[in-house]
Amino acid sequence: MLLVGVAAGTLACEGAAGREAAARRAFEDLIRALDDRDAAALWSLADDETQALFEGLASEINDALVRIERCWPEGLRAGARKAVGGDYLSRGGRGEDLFRALLDPAMLKGPQDPEARRVLRVVATRKEAVVVTGTHDSFRFAPDREGRWRTGLLGQAFSKQPALSDLRRNLEAVRRDCGGESPSSKPLPGEPE
Repeated sequence: MLLVGVAAGTLACEGAAGREAAARRAFEDLIRALDDRDAAALWSLADDETQALFEGLASEINDALVRIERCWPEGLRAGARKAVGGDYLSRGGRGEDLFRALLDPAMLKGPQDPEARRVLRVVATRKEAVVVTGTHDSFRFAPDREGRWRTGLLGQAFSKQPALSDLRRNLEAVRRDCGGESPSSKPLPGEPE
């Protein structure tokens, strides 16, 4: 009985240590991706909620672009497309495309303070890990279905931008003004049916 308890305790410690190490690597990958301005790496570190946010916005933008082509006078279409994010996402674009387009490379950089890069401690459970840096900043990571540790940091930051509420209002205006169900299943004039 004692042997089973010791073995279970050892496995639990190895599991916790493994989760802490994985979260530490995810933090290091995040800093490296910021330093390298690597949008693909940042997308792969974005959690499901962040990716769903951008996928949903891309879908709404695509729908609005189709509605604009159907409902707006030709002379007003360029401005309408711009108002709904058409400058950032071409028709048929995906969430990852929108994510990449909205990242400002000038703003992407890891922290300059070496203490902000130094991991002071990692507190990890099966569901979440918090990486605390030498500047006492906290970064949350959680494992996805495949066990990769990812973060909602970028999605949370984007969600706080005033431009997002403007974009949502513009998308709603296009839906309201163009009305009806989603037109994406109907061909545009000149497209084959």
